Amino acid sequence: MNTNNQKKEQSNPERLIDIRELSDLTGMKVSTLYLWSSTSKIPVIRMGKSLRFRYSDVIQTFQDKK
Repeated sequence: MNTNNQKKEQSNPERLIDIRELSDLTGMKVSTLYLWSSTSKIPVIRMGKSLRFRYSDVIQTFQDKK
């Protein structure tokens, strides 16, 4: 396990993350994120049955709505 690579991945705002990681990063409930992604309140990338999020896009969306 290379902690240097882990830090590099965590600091890259363009990487794709899953809904649980987005929940951890934002402090929001997974159920709320599912609802918001299904109603296009937050940008989502659908990969088959999986949802992925670009962290920077989600944060930008939150900032735009302020």
